Amino acid sequence: MSGVIGGVEVGRVIDNTLNSLNIKNPDLYREAGSLSATYHNKDGLDGKLKLEVRHDATDDGTSEVMAYLLQVGLGEKMSKDWRALANLDVVIADANTDVKDSAYVSGVVGFAYRPATNDRLNALVKYNFLYDNPGDGQVTADGTTSSPAQISHIFSADATYQLTQKIAIGGKYGFRIGEIKDRTPGSGWVASQAHLGILRLDYHLVNEWSAVVEGRAMWSPETQQTDLGFVAAIYRQIGDNFKMGIGYNFGDFSDELSHINHDNHGVFINLIGKF
Repeated sequence: MSGVIGGVEVGRVIDNTLNSLNIKNPDLYREAGSLSATYHNKDGLDGKLKLEVRHDATDDGTSEVMAYLLQVGLGEKMSKDWRALANLDVVIADANTDVKDSAYVSGVVGFAYRPATNDRLNALVKYNFLYDNPGDGQVTADGTTSSPAQISHIFSADATYQLTQKIAIGGKYGFRIGEIKDRTPGSGWVASQAHLGILRLDYHLVNEWSAVVEGRAMWSPETQQTDLGFVAAIYRQIGDNFKMGIGYNFGDFSDELSHINHDNHGVFINLIGKF
């Protein structure tokens, strides 16, 4: 089973706000085209592809950006217990001012273990290459405009074991090696590494509700610094393959090694899907 969808967008974004000189900000004109395709066969091979080209320009000529998007996803059921996955995301923006040029490349290869006859043990091992060099004012991989650019190789292994009907234990280890660069003009690339360890306890409360607590530790070789964290959350199961939860991060760092800045303290909402 497969399908192909194409789309075209032509529009104008009217900006009625005023700048610091009390002058109306320029309107934005956009032309975009996209093409997407999906593929699935009975042997367990899934694929998806999306291409998009977009042109944005203000009516006063001060800003013009050509953006190119490529998304590729593959998944294959290798056996009744193992599944392989691969994803590639590429976004490149070419602007009329160098400070707005940007490039983002993320490639992931992983293997998931989920036994069909006895699912007490589930595991996921993956490798992620990340090149994240945003332009002025754009967000990085961790969703902020303040984090540095990065070139990273990230490896992680995550496993969960169902001890009893109500209790599951899990753990995660990951490390990141690569380089980061401050986003101020003239900054150079410097080495950056991090190691992350997590111990997790999942307790089934009642019906579709469960509670999760995590102990976390992150070690940074460059600074010889170890940060400790603790997370608690409540989750609600929705169907067989999806759950959502709300929790509190008592530490400062995330469980995603692509997040360079340690500013994740506080309340969070988490959505989890599985296959």
